[in-house]
Amino acid sequence: NYQNRVQAGVTAMMATGDGQLAMGERWDYGGYIQLKDIGPMRTIVAGNYQASFGYGLVVGSPFKRGKIAYIQSTATTDEGLKKFSSVGDSYNYFHGVGATARVKWADLSAFYSLRQGKEEAWNHVVGVNATARWRKLKVGVTGVASLKSNVESQKLSDKGAMGANVRYNWGKVDVWGEVAASHTEQWGWGTIMGVRVNPISDLNLLAIYRYYSPEYENIYANALSSKIRVYNEHGGYLGVEYNRLRNWQLSLFGDVWKEGYETMAQADFISPKD
Repeated sequence: NYQNRVQAGVTAMMATGDGQLAMGERWDYGGYIQLKDIGPMRTIVAGNYQASFGYGLVVGSPFKRGKIAYIQSTATTDEGLKKFSSVGDSYNYFHGVGATARVKWADLSAFYSLRQGKEEAWNHVVGVNATARWRKLKVGVTGVASLKSNVESQKLSDKGAMGANVRYNWGKVDVWGEVAASHTEQWGWGTIMGVRVNPISDLNLLAIYRYYSPEYENIYANALSSKIRVYNEHGGYLGVEYNRLRNWQLSLFGDVWKEGYETMAQADFISPKD
């Protein structure tokens, strides 16, 4: 299908103000091109895009829609490279180029981003990923490095992170995890691991353990956390989803970490047409 293989778009957003263009306000323009399944290339992106590999410790994450959504989604698959078309988010995306090539049983990805930050500083980001699949086993490694420079191309700071992730599916049991190290002024490390059990077709059970050292610092990480940033945390998460009731989906989770806890229950009505 041509429409699924080739996608392009342009976005425009007012940087400040309440909808009326005034002195000091400006429009931010962006765009994207995404090509899928072109020869050996699984994905090619240019312009605004997102990158997500592994389970959120190095770059991106499938865990983005709130803790209750971890149960309602697979929570165990990475998303790779994909276009970014939102006009309400001016932060959570890269701007540049990226590509994923499929070589037999492995996917090889690389991406580059260049964005202007505060005080006329430029943020350069380079990332790579290799993911191999063999039967029910999936193993991946990811690395990302960022460099901030000024208009004279003088280095202001550099940071990096690298990690390895694994997933194994054994019938109704799905086990996955990731371990990563980061480096700024010092080394830090973190790990996240989980198991999902589907004992019957209408019941999902999910358990996640996480530990992020105080020195772990990676602004591109977006793993499960009680904080906005992923660092200095030790905790556990349990979730249950039940779909046996007619047209209703019940979800419940409890998340406990060293400084506190959080619980939530949710009932969603599902239309019979869905």
